[in-house]
Amino acid sequence: MFDTTRIVLFFTAALLLAIAPGPGMLYVLARSLAGGKREGVLSALGTFVGGMVHVFAAALGVSIILAKSAMGFRDREIRRRSLFMFSRDQNDPRSSPARSRH
Repeated sequence: MFDTTRIVLFFTAALLLAIAPGPGMLYVLARSLAGGKREGVLSALGTFVGGMVHVFAAALGVSIILAKSAMGFRDREIRRRSLFMFSRDQNDPRSSPARSRH
């Protein structure tokens, strides 16, 4: 069913893509500058784990299911955008209740 060589190559490529510079690197850099070393390391681990979830989902064929199902894809996009808006509001100093609004 699964060829060991192909699986090893697949996960090696996924690991290389996960550590390559990209938008995630900019996110980790911004969090490191804003919150220090600990927050940067946690952000890096979070982006790595999130990426690996995508890799495992792709390996299991979930990507094909979502691509074939318009409703599944739409639902995933709604959840992704909601999470983005929530995390953006949590990290935005302008949305702090302590700040007075004139």
